[in-house]
This record gives sequence, structure tokens and C-alpha cells, in this order.
Amino acid sequence: MKSLIIYLFAAASLLVSCKKENDGLTTTDFKQEAKISSLDWLNDMANELTDCDCTISIFRGTYEGGIVFFPLMNDPLCNGIFGTVLYDSTGLVIRQYKANDQDAFSQEVHILDTLYTCREIPVCDVNDPLTELSWLAALKDELSTSDYPVAFVKAMYKKKIVFYYEYVCPSCNFVFDVTLYNCNGQVVRTYDRDDQEKFYNEVQFIEYL
Repeated sequence: MKSLIIYLFAAASLLVSCKKENDGLTTTDFKQEAKISSLDWLNDMANELTDCDCTISIFRGTYEGGIVFFPLMNDPLCNGIFGTVLYDSTGLVIRQYKANDQDAFSQEVHILDTLYTCREIPVCDVNDPLTELSWLAALKDELSTSDYPVAFVKAMYKKKIVFYYEYVCPSCNFVFDVTLYNCNGQVVRTYDRDDQEKFYNEVQFIEYL
């Protein structure tokens, strides 16, 4: 999963090495907001987590009767290796959990609330994808010389927005062939004539563009 867990541990080590001494703040200073401003080291951790391919959250919880803070990948659509680090309010490492420690984590840590969540930046959130997404506009221009009219479709695949195009010719006997693109123009999935049933089961039509 793009070395996500390795990144978290590396970032965590850096943050701990640069941590400040306890500034006297208590856990009541923390709020469930997009920014964590109460402690510098935790704010730095949140600032490092931007435009995440997989959803990662920073949680506040309890461990052995004390308050702890920890990042954790919590995206049901991503198959990641479990791992996290618990910190106290000063940024000191209290406990590390690795891939084989998931059961221990579930028994020992109680999540109180979510302080920050990093998600993928929704580049699809535009009014006119055919003009505002440059790769889609280029694809439209490329297909404008086709012998048959082309319709562009916005759809949902595995809970994410995708785009594809189809030829509009009711009297034509085309071989089924569809390519799904994500918001950045990367190929997500291709379907050939043997995958037609899978396509209709997996892709939910939203609208024509």
C-alpha cells in the first residue's frame, strides 16, 4: 500500500526526535477539528498527512489508564499492513504495534475520538469535468475525429468517482470494451467482451457529461 506503514513509522520517529517538553496542556485542549493546534508535534503530524491515497486518521484513546494519541489507516477500501505507534501528550512513544499485534491493540487500546482525518483530495469535485479536467478534455479532443459519436460517462466504482466513454451507435455491433479512469486520468480497470456482466455489477452509472 505504497509503503504507507513504513512512512508512518518514519514520520513518527522524526516527530518524536523533534518533540518539545510537556507544555502543561491537557487532553481537554484537543478538539475534533480539521486542524490540531494544541500541541505542536501533533499538529506537525497532521500537516504531514495530506492528500492520502488511503484514509488515515489521528485518534485520541486510552492505554493502561492514560491518554494516548496515534495515527491509523482506517480505509476499508485499502488493503494495508496493520501498524501504529502510541504517543503521550508530550510526543513520547508509549507503545508500538506491528503487523502481528492487531489483536493486542484491540484489547489494550480504547478509541475515544478522531482528531484529524486525511483523505484523498477530491479533484473530481468540478462543475464541468470535460473542460476542467485537462486529461479528460484532451481525450475528448482526441476522440473528436472518431467515425462514431462518443459519449462520456461519470460513474462510481468501488465507492470512487470514475469516467469512461462509449460509442453512440445503436445500429452498430461493437465489441464490448470499456476503460475506467480515475479523476487524475489513470486507468483503474478495463473490461473486455468477457467482462460485460462484471461491468454492470461493479460500475454504477451517475450521469452523461
